[in-house]
Amino acid sequence: MWYLAELLFAEPPHTDRIDSQCESCNVVFQSADAIEAYRKAIAWGLKYAAEPPAGMTLLGVSHLTSVGQDLGDGTEICGRFFEAPAVWGRVAELVPQPGQLKAVLWEQGREVSLGELLSPEQVAQLCRAWGQQAAS
Repeated sequence: MWYLAELLFAEPPHTDRIDSQCESCNVVFQSADAIEAYRKAIAWGLKYAAEPPAGMTLLGVSHLTSVGQDLGDGTEICGRFFEAPAVWGRVAELVPQPGQLKAVLWEQGREVSLGELLSPEQVAQLCRAWGQQAAS
C-alpha cells in the first residue's frame, strides 16, 4: 500500500521572537500498513532534518493517509472539499496560467539565479531556514 505523509519541521525556538520559520513536506511511502508508513516517515524526517544546512527540526507527522495499492500517472494523492466565495468570478486569480505555476517557473528558470526567481520575502524565509542572514 502507498501512503502520503505530511511532515512538519520548524527552526529551533528563539527567546527573542514567537514566530518560527516552518516547513511542510509531503512524502509518499510504500508500506505494509499505516504504522510502518509512520515509522518510515519519522526516519525520513530525521534524516532530512540532519542534512545540511540543518536549520530545521522535525516536529512530527501531521497527516498520514493511504493512497492505494498502485501509484502512477493519474493517481489522486490527496484532496478536500471546501467552500469558497465567487469562484467563477475569480478563476484567473485562483488558477494561474501554466507558465506561472511554480514548478514550470522553476524548471524554465534553471539558468536564472534563485534570487531572481524568489521574492525578497521568500529569500528571507530560506535564509532563516538555513540559519543565515538575508543579503540586503
